[in-house]
Amino acid sequence: MAPASLLLLWRSSSDAAAPAMRDERERAVRRIGSTVEGVSSMVSLGASVSIAPDQEPEAYGATLIRVHDAAGREVRSEPRGRELELLDILIFIELDDGERVSNAPEEIRLLARLDGTMDELRERVEQMVYDDGDRWPRWRNLMAALNARGVRADDPAIAALPLTLEFTGEVLALYES
Repeated sequence: MAPASLLLLWRSSSDAAAPAMRDERERAVRRIGSTVEGVSSMVSLGASVSIAPDQEPEAYGATLIRVHDAAGREVRSEPRGRELELLDILIFIELDDGERVSNAPEEIRLLARLDGTMDELRERVEQMVYDDGDRWPRWRNLMAALNARGVRADDPAIAALPLTLEFTGEVLALYES
C-alpha cells in the first residue's frame, strides 16, 4: 500500500484492468515467489519520486537576480528561470504481505529538466530503475535485504516484476502545464 503522501501516477497495467492485473500479479507471485509457508513473495518493483530536500534555491540552472540600491548595496536577491530539479528516487520491492523493501533514501538521485513532459520524466525514471549497465549497484542492497528475509531475489526475478512509479504532489506540480 502506498503511503498517503504519495500519489500513484502510473502502473505498467491500466487501472481499468484491475481484475486482470490482480490475476497477473497472482501468477507472478506464484512464478517468482517463495514456496515456503510464512515467507513473503515479491509482488512488484517500484520507484517513488520526490524532490530532494537538500538543494539550494539558486542551484541547478537558475539565474540569481541581485537588486542593488543607489549606493551599490545589495537589497535583495532571488532565483529566476530555474531549469533543473534534483529528485530523489527510492526504489522498492513490494511484498505480498504489504511490506516494502527499499534502497536508502537519497541513495539514487536524478537531475531532471523542468521543460520536459511527465512522460519524459517517467521514461527517465524507468531507465534508472532498469538500466542494465548500472542496475546491479542499485539492486544489490535490495537483493541482500530480500534474501535475508528468505525471499529468493536475483536480477532476472526482479526484472520480471511489474513496475509501479509513484510521484509526490510536488513533483506532479512541476510538470503541470
